[in-house]
Amino acid sequence: MPEPPFPPHCIIGTGEELLVPELRWLTSYEHATVVPKGCISGFVAHANDLIGWMNAREITHAVVVGVCTDLCITDFVNPLLSARNAQLMPTLAEVVVYTAACATYDLSRAQCAAAELPPSAAHPAGPMHYIGLRSMQDRGAQLADAVRFT
Repeated sequence: MPEPPFPPHCIIGTGEELLVPELRWLTSYEHATVVPKGCISGFVAHANDLIGWMNAREITHAVVVGVCTDLCITDFVNPLLSARNAQLMPTLAEVVVYTAACATYDLSRAQCAAAELPPSAAHPAGPMHYIGLRSMQDRGAQLADAVRFT
């Protein structure tokens, strides 16, 4: 689905829609559910199904990973926290962002100019990653640099 101002990305069939190789093991791990998303906000794309699925299983902890910390991940985590806070998912106690499995992209002003994008499209990965993590933490997400499944 087109999502201006971003160029087409993660199109099904291109391989971009797949988990990064380091995380593909999650697709066969019995205690993980991989939710493919159809737009920048995976929460918006699947809100009704996701809330129902989590409630039916009485999920207490959600561990979130992904690409584009400050966009896709934040756009999933913050509404998830809001839904929890509004008691739409009464058993959800913690939303954990596994920081070692999150990243964002780097796009310089020079790259923007070469691609005929406005200078405002520049996206310095380091600061944007930090801003995304901080935004989620400020809203109530737990940031973790390690996750252990028991």
